Amino acid sequence: MLYSVLGPTGLLATGMPTITGLLDGSPAVPTEQTNWSIGNFLQNSITTLQEWGKWLIILIGVILIVWACVQIARGLISHGKTQISWPVNIIMLIMGGVFMIGGFSFMAGVASGGKQTLTELGGSTGTGVIMLDNLLSILGL
Repeated sequence: MLYSVLGPTGLLATGMPTITGLLDGSPAVPTEQTNWSIGNFLQNSITTLQEWGKWLIILIGVILIVWACVQIARGLISHGKTQISWPVNIIMLIMGGVFMIGGFSFMAGVASGGKQTLTELGGSTGTGVIMLDNLLSILGL
């Protein structure tokens, strides 16, 4: 049984760390890139935060649609006895759909439009606009 655990198809063959590997400083699990750098960390962080942001925007869209449907149903079921804001609920319904379908790409487009507006208003010589350009290029927008 010990051979089946440590043998050619056991733990040692699956890339599990060995005692000699831990003692000589080699990585515990072989990877393609074992060098850690702050640049890799920041790039991976940006990618992860963009992915989380995409799902958060979609979740907000779902919540907006559900809440708008609840409010519209309350208004219709109460026969006008409950006061609701019809324009707000219709806008919530539309924006929820936009957030669900557009997600992060929609918000990135809105941010890109804001960046262009700030660049046009501030001119290209202001240091604040240069800093904003650098920040947006780091974020990938």
